Amino acid sequence: VDKIISVLKYDIDGIHLDYIRFPITQMYSYDSLTCDAFKKEYGYTPLEVSHDCGSMIWCEWIKWNARQVTQLVTDIKKAIAESGKPVVLGADVFPDMETADVLIAQNWKNWASNGLVDFICPMLYTNNTDLFRQYIRNATAVAGNNCMVYPGIGVHTSHNNITKDLIVKEVNITRE
Repeated sequence: VDKIISVLKYDIDGIHLDYIRFPITQMYSYDSLTCDAFKKEYGYTPLEVSHDCGSMIWCEWIKWNARQVTQLVTDIKKAIAESGKPVVLGADVFPDMETADVLIAQNWKNWASNGLVDFICPMLYTNNTDLFRQYIRNATAVAGNNCMVYPGIGVHTSHNNITKDLIVKEVNITRE
């Protein structure tokens, strides 16, 4: 948050959080500070439990991580508000809100519906226009009037290799 506060000294319009999540499978953070903080709440470190959903403590670790990421977003939003500047806050988010919450600790459904961010950019990298439309509808329904949705169209990613015609179709779906 200190870095965000230092950036707020400048004349900026917004802050866009690109990688505001854990990596898939949440393979970190297992440093002593994090493990000790978790152990204070649950009596175990995540290193002392089975790393699967059969362990209730592991399930709590997954939820705990999501709370830490959401707390960071909340702290950044608060720092912006305290600056008194009209700076907008946005975040890149994985396309499926329920899966993102569990796999990468990104509870963007909460962020969008509660106005913790001013805009979300769901990374909708697909050649499937039906899925593209469905995921945009889901995101805009969750966002409501609390935040904007700027769909990310993937031109060439590990998930797709889009054509010019398909880009035009996805832009038109976005405009719907």
